[in-house]
Amino acid sequence: MGRFYDLTLELKEDIIVYPGDPNFEMEDICSISLGDSYNISSISMGTHTGTHIDASKHFYNESKTIDKISIDRLIGKVKVLDMGNLKEISKQDIEDFNIEEGDRIFFKTNNSKLLKNNIYSEDFVALTKDAAEYLVDKKVYTIGIDYLSIEKNNSEFNDVHLLLLEKDIVIVEGINLSDVEQGIYNFAALPLKIKDGDGAPARVVLWE
Repeated sequence: MGRFYDLTLELKEDIIVYPGDPNFEMEDICSISLGDSYNISSISMGTHTGTHIDASKHFYNESKTIDKISIDRLIGKVKVLDMGNLKEISKQDIEDFNIEEGDRIFFKTNNSKLLKNNIYSEDFVALTKDAAEYLVDKKVYTIGIDYLSIEKNNSEFNDVHLLLLEKDIVIVEGINLSDVEQGIYNFAALPLKIKDGDGAPARVVLWE
C-alpha cells in the first residue's frame, strides 16, 4: 500500500471557525495529575468545526441527515484537482477536467496555506454558482475543498450549498491538501454518526 495523507485539521482551542460558529473548547473532567485514577474530558464545538462534512439538512430542514449519508459517498476513489492560483473556481475552470457521473472531487487551492493560520480569512477560494451547476449536471457524488466553506464568504443566497445539497451531493470542507499532488487516490471521509445531524467533524484520509 502507498503513502497515506491525513487531511484532517487538529481540533484545538485556537482552531479557526467560520464566523458565528461556536469555538472548540475542551475541559478536563477527571485528571490523573489531580489525583483521579483516569483522564476524561468534555468537548464543546459546532457540527461544522474543522474538517467536517455537510449533510443536506445543513440547508434543507426536511432532508438527509449526516447519519443517513450513504457510505459509497464517503469511501472510494477521489480525483484531486489542483486549481493553482485561481481566486475562484468557475465552470470554465473545471470543464476541461475529466469529471464524470459518480465522481468524488477534491479541489486543491491556495486555501491550504490559509488553514495554517489561526485567524479566519475572508479571502478564500470558493466555487461559483455556475461551477456548482456544472457539477450537479455531471451528477458527482462528493465535493471537497481546502477551507471552511465551499462557498464565498458571507454569500447572500447560499446558492452553491443549496444547489449541491438539494441533489444530495456530499460536501467535505476544511481538508488540508498542502502535501497532495493532483491525481486519483483512495479516500475515506467518515463523519461522527450524529443522529439527525446537519453536519459533523470527520477524519479524512487519502492513500495511493
